[in-house]
Amino acid sequence: MSLTVNVVPQPDVTVVSLSGEVTVKTYRQLTEVADALAQQSPPPPKVRLDLAQLNYIDSVGLGSLIKVFTTLKRAGTELVLASVAPAIRDSLALTKLDKLLAIE
Repeated sequence: MSLTVNVVPQPDVTVVSLSGEVTVKTYRQLTEVADALAQQSPPPPKVRLDLAQLNYIDSVGLGSLIKVFTTLKRAGTELVLASVAPAIRDSLALTKLDKLLAIE
């Protein structure tokens, strides 16, 4: 399966919606979006990563969430995960990423 990334800037938050799977084959799409957002002048104050349509994330995908978090944090941007499905929330908890990443 593939990954679709949709970016919608709003005044106080940029919503990045993911649809499909974040895997070893697709993770670069997500990290490239984070890089582009961090390089904006000024970068957005907050990014909401909407995972409502995300079906699957593998270990590389979980690692890419850390990369997105650190990239945005260095730019002064807050990252928040939203609409996290139970199976993905379990993966975040198992890897303790739920302690690092803010989840709405």
